[in-house]
Amino acid sequence: MNQPFHLMLVGNDQRLSKFLKHYLQRHGYKTTAASQQQGLSAKINCERPNLVIFDPSPPLPDTETLYQDIRAAYQGPVILLTDQEDCQQAIGETVLRADGYVNKPIEPQTLLAKIRTLLKRFRGDWCHKKAPECQKKPIMHFGGLFISNSSRKVVYQQETINLSSTEFDLLTLLASHAGQILDRDTINRLLHGIPYDGLDRSVDVAVSRLRKKLGGDANTPCRIKTVWGKGYLFVPDAWD
Repeated sequence: MNQPFHLMLVGNDQRLSKFLKHYLQRHGYKTTAASQQQGLSAKINCERPNLVIFDPSPPLPDTETLYQDIRAAYQGPVILLTDQEDCQQAIGETVLRADGYVNKPIEPQTLLAKIRTLLKRFRGDWCHKKAPECQKKPIMHFGGLFISNSSRKVVYQQETINLSSTEFDLLTLLASHAGQILDRDTINRLLHGIPYDGLDRSVDVAVSRLRKKLGGDANTPCRIKTVWGKGYLFVPDAWD
């Protein structure tokens, strides 16, 4: 089984660290915390996280030094937590050199989306190494449904269907496993590189939107079926 991504929270706000640690663990990430203290580089080098979340609050004169301590031991993605005013003041230059930042007060879903985006960018080979060969086909064809991987275009019944990036990736994944049931854990691991935490409903929402955009009946879906207690099934012969 794949190991979960390891996130490290660096900061002195213990209340915020505790909240974020609990939240991120519920979403399938291994999460540890480290304070802004001497020996930070050694701790990061020992822990070897996949992503660092740096909270330099309250803003300190040595914020840049702390950031350099992180970079001395770690070259992966860094997300900076910052107040709006900080961007223009004490940590402005650090913001510019971080891989991403999230403003306070923290919206957990915004932070989670940023984490997923950066992990996908930096570790995309890991996230998608299980992708089946048929996902690499330039075009998949099921009755009146055409899916072009190269142009990321979907046409159904001669009409172009506008999908978000998440919706397109999900449709491609389901179609590449046509006739097979995919559970939420498998979908989450293949699309995001993390296991299903039992609470996140983003897959269900995306499936519902796909059905609507592809003209499916929400009450009795026949093209992308829900197999209760098991997952979702893309029906290959239901697209005429």
